[in-house]
Amino acid sequence: MSLENEVKTEILVIAGIPEEAERLSDATILQRMGFDELMCRDLEERCQEIADAASTGRRIRIGSITPANTVGHCIGLVKDLTQ
Repeated sequence: MSLENEVKTEILVIAGIPEEAERLSDATILQRMGFDELMCRDLEERCQEIADAASTGRRIRIGSITPANTVGHCIGLVKDLTQ
């Protein structure tokens, strides 16, 4: 599974939306999917787990993901950590 689809899958699981990751637009705002701050902290943890697979030792800062962010922003955070 691609990194993008891993992040999208985690977003969908946290939101409780039974959708295919490939169909989720990068422009989708998390708040429109029902995300609140607590869900964003959970997403940060899950994104960190995805990034940890690359063994870079870099961390996502708490508060880096907010309900106002897009799906694409979340993907970008993980990509930045894995490069």
